[in-house]
Amino acid sequence: MRIAIIGGRLQGIEATYLAGAAGYQSVVIDCDPNAPASGLCDCFICGDALEGEFLRESFRDIDLVLPAIENERVLESASRVADDMGIPFLFDKEAYGISSSKLKSDRMFAEIGVNAPVPWPHCGFPVIGKPSGQSGSQGVQMIGNQRQLDEWTLQNDDEPFVLQQYLPGPSYSIEVIGDGLDYLPLQITELFMDEVFDCCRVIAPSLLTPELEIEFREISLRIARRLRIKGVFDVEIILHENRCKVLEIDARLPSQTPTAVYHSAGVNLLELMCRSVMEGRLPSVDIRHENTVLYQHIYVDGYGVSICGEHIMGMCGPLHMHNGFLGADIAVTNWRPGASQWVATLIYEGASREELLARQNKSVSRAEELQNKNKEG
Repeated sequence: MRIAIIGGRLQGIEATYLAGAAGYQSVVIDCDPNAPASGLCDCFICGDALEGEFLRESFRDIDLVLPAIENERVLESASRVADDMGIPFLFDKEAYGISSSKLKSDRMFAEIGVNAPVPWPHCGFPVIGKPSGQSGSQGVQMIGNQRQLDEWTLQNDDEPFVLQQYLPGPSYSIEVIGDGLDYLPLQITELFMDEVFDCCRVIAPSLLTPELEIEFREISLRIARRLRIKGVFDVEIILHENRCKVLEIDARLPSQTPTAVYHSAGVNLLELMCRSVMEGRLPSVDIRHENTVLYQHIYVDGYGVSICGEHIMGMCGPLHMHNGFLGADIAVTNWRPGASQWVATLIYEGASREELLARQNKSVSRAEELQNKNKEG
């Protein structure tokens, strides 16, 4: 199986990692010659995905095309060329049209009776402000009073935005794969955020009670049936006062959580997506947890080691995989001997959270020692 992955940043890193785990050949296409996924793939092609002839040449001998980018013009261009060449394009345009707008997805939650944070002005402060068309944590800000709200609104009045109740509590995510008729929720993961609401750590499996797991899965299936998803989407919730409140959905390959699920449950989301298309039906799979997995990002510079959100991995240049780096089972990093500034995604497998948290603390200490030796040298 030879897969073209359009985009070499966060989603591209995820797709390339999972493709390698599935034994597929990956061809990453990106206009940036230093795209992070360029160091992880089997073949990297640098060029403009808006150019039809370039894409036609790049798609030669390709079995499937997977977009790992959210640029609408690129999505349209790649979809058109793949359709012309008769190559499956792993993307649900209609579902993405809803999930890429927080205003549209919030309306859908209300229509199907899914609990979500109360919208402003029907709630008090603090509130969360989010650009409607941005994914993940981009542009998200907590607003504590009317003055801050007025300032934020003025700064963001050039694009649609969402204002809703701020709810403290742990965050969880689940992926759902579907073929338009049948839908399969995968393993639930727990998310940990940095100070700008960017996910910096994922742990699988979650510690949700069986009752809350059932509730979360039922919510995800309700959304899947409404979207009639042909492909994949993920749902993020906050657990507030022991109730699941849906924050957002994304109808495209997520980043971070699929790799955590793969290492914990042995289920490869990308492989399931490809098999669903090639076999014409949703594969059956046994969703169970085998290992506890901790997945997190670190940023290292002259000031020390920081645990940061995933945005640091999308701006770092070519990445490479290392086994045993800093005591992690697997690391994806741009570290090189003598580097004064670098990043890494560290993946640990074990029997318990306590064990893995202790190992990641040791990894941070090792990274600090490595940096100190570099300064002395």
